[in-house]
Amino acid sequence: MKPQRPAVPPLLYVLIAALVSARLLLEQGCSHQALLGIGLVCLGGACLGVVCFVRHGSVVVVAMIVASILASSFAAYIAYQGLLHSDESFTRTAPSRYEYVLTSDMQKGESSWKGTADVYQDGQLQGSVLLLTGREYDVGTHIQCIGRYRSYKEGEAGRKSWLQGIAGSVRVVKVVKAFESKGVRGEIYRLRKEILKTLEPAQSAGRALVAGCVCGYREAYRELKLQRPFMYCGLSHLVSVSGSHLALLALLLELILKRLFMRPLARNAVKLCATGCFVVLCGFPVSALRAWLLVVASCGSEAVGRRKNSLTSSCVIALVMVLLHPQTCESVSFLLSLCSVFGLMLYGSYIRYGVRLVTPRLPLSSGPAGFRKACNTLLKIEGDTIAASLTAQLVTLPVSIAVFGQFSLIAPLANALAVSFFSALVVLGFLVCATMKIPGVCAVVLGCIDIIGAAFYFIVQALAHIPVASVAVEAPSSLLWAVSCIVSALVLVWWPSIRPRVILVGTVCVVLSCACYFVRWRYFAPARICVMDIGQGDAILVTDGASSMLIDTSPDEAVLDALQRQHVFHIDSVLLTHLDMDHVGGVDDLVGQIPCEEVIVAHGVNAHEQKWLKTAIMQLTGKASREVVYKEKLSVGRFHMNVISPVGEVTGNENTDSIEMLASYHDSAGNSLNALFTGDAEEDRTGEALRRGDVGDIDFLKVGHHGSARSITSAQAHVLKPEVAVASAGKNNKFGHPKPQCVATLEESGSAFYCTKDDGDVTVGPGRDGPRVRTQHKHR
Repeated sequence: MKPQRPAVPPLLYVLIAALVSARLLLEQGCSHQALLGIGLVCLGGACLGVVCFVRHGSVVVVAMIVASILASSFAAYIAYQGLLHSDESFTRTAPSRYEYVLTSDMQKGESSWKGTADVYQDGQLQGSVLLLTGREYDVGTHIQCIGRYRSYKEGEAGRKSWLQGIAGSVRVVKVVKAFESKGVRGEIYRLRKEILKTLEPAQSAGRALVAGCVCGYREAYRELKLQRPFMYCGLSHLVSVSGSHLALLALLLELILKRLFMRPLARNAVKLCATGCFVVLCGFPVSALRAWLLVVASCGSEAVGRRKNSLTSSCVIALVMVLLHPQTCESVSFLLSLCSVFGLMLYGSYIRYGVRLVTPRLPLSSGPAGFRKACNTLLKIEGDTIAASLTAQLVTLPVSIAVFGQFSLIAPLANALAVSFFSALVVLGFLVCATMKIPGVCAVVLGCIDIIGAAFYFIVQALAHIPVASVAVEAPSSLLWAVSCIVSALVLVWWPSIRPRVILVGTVCVVLSCACYFVRWRYFAPARICVMDIGQGDAILVTDGASSMLIDTSPDEAVLDALQRQHVFHIDSVLLTHLDMDHVGGVDDLVGQIPCEEVIVAHGVNAHEQKWLKTAIMQLTGKASREVVYKEKLSVGRFHMNVISPVGEVTGNENTDSIEMLASYHDSAGNSLNALFTGDAEEDRTGEALRRGDVGDIDFLKVGHHGSARSITSAQAHVLKPEVAVASAGKNNKFGHPKPQCVATLEESGSAFYCTKDDGDVTVGPGRDGPRVRTQHKHR
């Protein structure tokens, strides 16, 4: 039976107004434009208040909305000024004068470990920074050090951190003193450390997932590269302690405890204690504590017999959080928790109603009555948990798409299959905590975790590898929120009945659309060369029909996101121009993610490949890399490529060893394109190819060495005469690529210059009257 439409309390409008005004003020840096925006928000709030007044008959609602806008704006202004003061103090005072207390688990970066830390001086909190160290320290560790402070106030690199209240970063040069926290908090940190030591999260996928589910420890999850399959399947909310996670656990406990005929007060007490254990085992991170408080507000209202006021209670708690710490509204974890908890309250019963309509039930005539009843009860619990997980995934879409750039189409099926595994891993995780002092029993529990975790990850990987399991979505955050709010409001107002036939027809339409999409891009891809935006490195895609080649693989897994943006499901060959990490670093990330038939390198390079690269190539293709020689010809559909450098045997360890290729394309419609790929080769190698007559007038130039000062000379540019030149470089890269002199040289020769750091992916296609160019960021 369709549930009743939930009542939307006026406090939800008050909370939304506070969130919007605080975010607007923080993101605009308390400028005049921000104040003007606040004025407009106040006006909008007043209009919304009028609507509420008409509906609820109380002028108090209008006053509350306007008051919340003014209060949150004032709180944001004070917080911003405090952040400026902290930044000024950190800039003026040597880092050695402070004591840093890690408030989060450290993550491994390219050159250091990094974690958020509170900064104290003489026992007084001064602010927060990102601490960069040479090794990993546990959460709660106190560190006194000599280091260098860098402000996040200016520039795009640290803008997100700045908006969340992190003033800058401190790179530790020397640790003077490091010690663990004392007292109750210190004992909890030590217990958590012992649990993680017993788990050994990096040993298997199952242990890494348990460490994330129970202790909120995600470094092993990242180290084993588990995040991408879970993201593609829309399961990220299951594998870390968050609002979605805690709300789902609370619901699962509610369903089980109801079957035990436990009274509401006792049920809620158990739920709060159980979810509180997760916060404790995580080491009291602010994100988990905020999520738990929202769950507390919901359960607290139920416990005192005011179930209908659960949403109001949660709104009050969230509003207090925003007013006390306005940077909270910029926190992804807070927004995910808020959306999850509120979404489950508003739409949980409706989605549950839809799931129950399509969930099978055992016929009343088959089997013993007790068996039928037990099975149907389990099916109901499973269905309700699936509905809750699906609700959490749907209501958090504006946040998850903005963060990951992905929309999972396989999520409903994935959530249905994952719930049982997730529940089992959580239970086993707590059993590890209870038995870690009993080695034999603990070993058995860990063995069960390994087996169940392996099965869970196998299913997730299989689902993630289904073509079009997840699609890349690029849209402004404001647009995502606007669409989400409109759809949510329409559902609440309309509150339609759900018909299984409509769900079936809709599912079939989605499947057929995905199949057409897959066939279109797998077998009929347009002829194009795409210089993909992967940061400071190279990854160039060449496709025509069913054929494709990837030239270089970026420094890391960014190549996977880029290939998904370009709708690539299969690669015939990967050509590595040379062995620099910003060109070959992504080879191992391709393993198990996308089919590939061969890897191509220059003559002599095979013997100089590092062991990890040889292993990755073997895992990717099932065979060693193939070497090509000078003048060897390669084909990608109607693209014909000729290797024009290096002439002899090379090691691949120098930029001058880079493979250079001349590609030409011609079709029956009169479209053509001549392109030069240079890798990291600069003016000397290009000049030699010109003198040999291997290359002449071209249409498209992939600029050598990311647009370095020596990438090309004026004379060479005037001989090549490229109509389009593209450099691949990362934003705020330390090398200053592309160099102004390189850009000027190419533009003076008549070339239109593009760079991935400004234009995103740059796609060049053959045309009748010259190359056709399309950029990801259409700002030109």
